[in-house]
Amino acid sequence: MEDKTLQTDKDVRYDGVRTSLEINEIAPALVLAQAEIGSAKKGNLNPHFKSKYADLSDVWDACREPLTKHGLSVVQIPQADGQKVNVTTLLLHKSGQFIQGNLQMTSRDPSPQAIGSCITYARRYSLSAFVSVAPDDDDGNEASKGSSRDGGARAPKPPVDRSQQLLAAFDKFMIGKDVLESHVGKPFDKFVDADFDKCGKLWGELKAGKILPDAIPPYVSPEKAKLEQVFQ
Repeated sequence: MEDKTLQTDKDVRYDGVRTSLEINEIAPALVLAQAEIGSAKKGNLNPHFKSKYADLSDVWDACREPLTKHGLSVVQIPQADGQKVNVTTLLLHKSGQFIQGNLQMTSRDPSPQAIGSCITYARRYSLSAFVSVAPDDDDGNEASKGSSRDGGARAPKPPVDRSQQLLAAFDKFMIGKDVLESHVGKPFDKFVDADFDKCGKLWGELKAGKILPDAIPPYVSPEKAKLEQVFQ
């Protein structure tokens, strides 16, 4: 396998991650801090989904004190070029050692509000990933159907509730129903169970990082898909 590590006289870089030449002080400090960092409490109510979620301040509340106690701090630098947003996150140690990474995202439109929302979203996910903060419970089912704690039995919900639930879940990725309509191939108000399930699978792939919000594939009819296979 090709070694993609680049070392200079100032830092070490590997696939977009940058660190100081030495990490012998920042690494053990982070170990101690993570042993004390709890999960992020969901202190905000989503008015559409009627459920709570952890925002950027909740993530900071979960990690700020342990980080400070062990000589660690975080600096996040946002940049925007049109709808392209980049957030650079640096985990710093009082020794001067550091770890740096970038997260790039695409805003749903070029308005200041959408850009600001995208920056906040990128900051929250970058900070959570850098210090290993997770919400206080798993919301992996929120994009499709509700599940109970006793083995995942699904509680029946009226279609309108499921629609609101789906839109609220995708709003975290700044994805509107027009994108979902393109992905499913029909108007949103015509969605049936299979369409909601398809969107739920898409949401899971987005959350896992298997697909980017700006790379969601449009609907392809079975007939067209067969033709594409023939001519490949």
